[in-house]
Amino acid sequence: MDYKSELQVDKANNFTIVRLIAAICVIISHSYDVTGYAIFEPLKRISKAYLVFSDIGLIVFLQ
Repeated sequence: MDYKSELQVDKANNFTIVRLIAAICVIISHSYDVTGYAIFEPLKRISKAYLVFSDIGLIVFLQ
């Protein structure tokens, strides 16, 4: 039995890209907070302060 090929088959999913996108969402949101321009975050402005990118990232991480 070839264990290396089994590991490669198990890794053939899209969870890595989903986690990467979630991490990018958190980084984008926190970059606005750190610089003091939190009110200018695009998703916050679009949703009228109901939703921010870090909320989406955290929801994805915790699922």
